[in-house]
Amino acid sequence: MEKVLLSIVIPTYKRNDSLCRAIDSVLKNKGSYEIIVVDDNDEDSVYRKNNIELMKKYDNNDKVKYIVHEKNKNGAAARNTGISHSKGLYITFLDDDDEFTYDRITEIEKVIRKEKKTDFIFTGTIFKRNNKIIRTNKKLNEENLDSKTLIKLLLLEESFIGTGSNMICRSEIVKKINGFDETFTRNQDLEFLIRFLELSKKNIYIDMNLVIKHLDDTSNFPTYQKMLIVKEKFLTKFLHLINEYDACTIKKIYTKNYKTLLRCAYNDEKSQRKLARIYIKNKGYNLFFYELELSMRSKLKKIKNYLQKLKH
Repeated sequence: MEKVLLSIVIPTYKRNDSLCRAIDSVLKNKGSYEIIVVDDNDEDSVYRKNNIELMKKYDNNDKVKYIVHEKNKNGAAARNTGISHSKGLYITFLDDDDEFTYDRITEIEKVIRKEKKTDFIFTGTIFKRNNKIIRTNKKLNEENLDSKTLIKLLLLEESFIGTGSNMICRSEIVKKINGFDETFTRNQDLEFLIRFLELSKKNIYIDMNLVIKHLDDTSNFPTYQKMLIVKEKFLTKFLHLINEYDACTIKKIYTKNYKTLLRCAYNDEKSQRKLARIYIKNKGYNLFFYELELSMRSKLKKIKNYLQKLKH
C-alpha cells in the first residue's frame, strides 16, 4: 500500500458550528490523504460533548481520525498531537473555521509527484466574510521563494500564506524541529514557519486560490498584555535572524511588530493605549501618525455603529 502523501491536522476548540464544514471541505477532495481531528476542548465541556456527536458522522470513514485531549492545552499543542499521529510524507493544517477548495489536494499532489525534493508548498488564499469573498492574496513573485526572503516577509508581518491553513510541509522537517512551540499563545504559525524555513531548501508557490479563510470570528482578538508577552518572546527568539539585516530593515521589522501591539491596545480597554504608547516610546519608536490613524478608525467605527442603531 502506498504511503499517505498528505496528513491534514484539524485542531478544534469551541467551534462546533464550523468543524463539519472544514472536514467536509477536505473530503470533497480526491487523493492520498488522512484527516486528523484533534479536539482541544475540556473533557466535560459542552463543546466536547457536541463534537463527540458531530464526529459520529465519520465513524465509517477510514480517512478521518478523531483524537481528544483530556483538557484544553492550546492550538500549538493540538497541532503537535496531530503531528505525532500523522503518517503522511507531508503535513498540512486546517483551522476548524477554514475550508479547502475541492481541488486543493489534487493540485498539491501534482507538485509533490513532479518536484520530488520540495520541502514547502503554499497557495493563494480566498478571504470570506459572511460567506462573501472580500479579497484574495496578492500574487507572489515566484522568483523570490528562497527561504531567506520568505523569513524576512514573516518577520515584517507580511504573511504571504494568508492563513495557518496554508502550510504544506515535509513531515521529516516538521518532526526534526519538534513541531510547534507550545509556549506561544499567539503567532504560533509564524514562529513555526520561520523555524521550518530555516531548514527548507525548496519552496513552491501554486498560483491558485485553494484555501478559504473565514473572517467572521472576531471573538479571539488578543488583549494588549497578552500580545506584549508574545511579541517580546517572538522578537527575542529570532533576534539572531533580525540582526543579520541592515539598520533600515531592522527598524521596519520592529515598527511592524509594534504597530500590531498598538492595534491590540486600541481593541482593548482604553487604559491600555497609554501603556502601549509608553512601551513603544521606551523602545525608541514613535508611532504618533499610526496611532492617529487608529484613533480615527475607532471614531468612525463608533459613528457607523450608532447610525446602524438609528436605522433599526
